Amino acid sequence: MESRKQNDNMSASSSSSLSTLRLYRNILRATKRFPSKNKDGLYKEIQLEFRENRALEDARDVEKKRAIAIDGLDRLRAFSGLDGKSNEWQVRLKGPSTEESR
Repeated sequence: MESRKQNDNMSASSSSSLSTLRLYRNILRATKRFPSKNKDGLYKEIQLEFRENRALEDARDVEKKRAIAIDGLDRLRAFSGLDGKSNEWQVRLKGPSTEESR
């Protein structure tokens, strides 16, 4: 019974790790399309942030960081599709998706 609980926890952890990896890759892809002269610096900053937080174990801390990352991805995507030559840009952003703001 105990090993079954450990297996369930390990599979949940693996699933969370895979979805975090997918989130990380999506953010990096969106950063490459982000219309900014500092896109390389932003890319490196994102890599560093994920590396610094990869050892987080507290589920609440992990979920807070994931919520921030998801919000950041939404914002990157909102600006990534803009035409840099156009004078008419419309961007609609959601508010932060953290529990504290609800």
